[in-house]
Amino acid sequence: MKRVSAKGLVVFVVALSLAFAVTAFADEKLPVFKVGDTIYVCACGESCPCHNTISRSEGRCKCGKPLAKTTVTKVEGDRLFAKVDGVEQAFSTKAK
Repeated sequence: MKRVSAKGLVVFVVALSLAFAVTAFADEKLPVFKVGDTIYVCACGESCPCHNTISRSEGRCKCGKPLAKTTVTKVEGDRLFAKVDGVEQAFSTKAK
């Protein structure tokens, strides 16, 4: 039987630790939205760099304008839909 060197053991332990770390962080839950949830979104329009901003609490966009209060009308995969100024808009729920 061949003996394992100390260097080989260290490499094995590091690789195993990285595998567990990747699994732990990949399992983080993304925010879950349901139809009817109250959310606050950027209502500046597509030309605004923060047009995809979503929050569960009142606040301001990065552009400084207040977030608009609305409700989730539809959820499809990693996208949610909400009416902003009478027009349904899609927002991504993926974390950046």
